[in-house]
Amino acid sequence: MEEDLVLAFDLDGTLIGGELAEKIYEEAYKRTVEIMREMGIEIHDKFESYSFENSCELARRFRLFGEIYKDVYPQVLKKYIDDIRKERRRAKAIYKYFTERYRPKYVFILTANPMGDVIIKEILPEIPTERILIVNGLTYVEDKKRALERLKILGEVKYIADKDEIDRVAAMKAGVDYINVSFVIEELKRVERDLYDLGIFSA
Repeated sequence: MEEDLVLAFDLDGTLIGGELAEKIYEEAYKRTVEIMREMGIEIHDKFESYSFENSCELARRFRLFGEIYKDVYPQVLKKYIDDIRKERRRAKAIYKYFTERYRPKYVFILTANPMGDVIIKEILPEIPTERILIVNGLTYVEDKKRALERLKILGEVKYIADKDEIDRVAAMKAGVDYINVSFVIEELKRVERDLYDLGIFSA
């Protein structure tokens, strides 16, 4: 008997562009560091610039970092909500491509974005809240691996994401198929260019 198919989509860099996601994370990170310094907490200059690694390291060193960041990130996201809404077209194109190709029984969003549910409501409102799985970014690979393993109870899982160095690893550890979204984005861009050229599609 053929297994039911489960699609799990990453959010940042997959359904929304990585550049926008990074811009929001960077601003939230810098504001959090600024607040901590204003409180008299000494933070080494090597943590001046945002990176995923720096964010994780500060969260490990200072419990307060995570607590402040949790409040700051939604405020920063609010500033960029119009930009998030502009990602709707990208998200819907990717979602349509995969759902029409694979005809899954279940679709989930698997993200470490703390406001993933808010973002999905803006770009893919058809996804119910209970299908949005938010994991801890500090233990990204292990948490995503566990989430993917749980999804295997429902059927064969395909995980669609963008970062081979962490997303592919999580998929491999969970024993599920991994698809890098970049190949599909290039295909969608090519098709869109062809439609523009034929006058079938316009801006």
